[in-house]
Amino acid sequence: MDISHSIGEKPLTCPNCNSEDTLERDYTTAFSLNTAAQSGQAPTGQLVRDFIENTKEDIRREKQSLLKEQHDD
Repeated sequence: MDISHSIGEKPLTCPNCNSEDTLERDYTTAFSLNTAAQSGQAPTGQLVRDFIENTKEDIRREKQSLLKEQHDD
């Protein structure tokens, strides 16, 4: 069962037995987040880094092309 809530939200009714005002928030339960990349996905930021590198290379080629055209005239 997945339950999502705001930290300030007070649980009121039990979703399993429908009893009211019997739920308490357990702040002692440990949890962990899996921050590793999902299988088949690039690490965080890799797409942006690749785009930047590709754009830099495109700019270098365009600059060389323009310099060559200017030199040929």
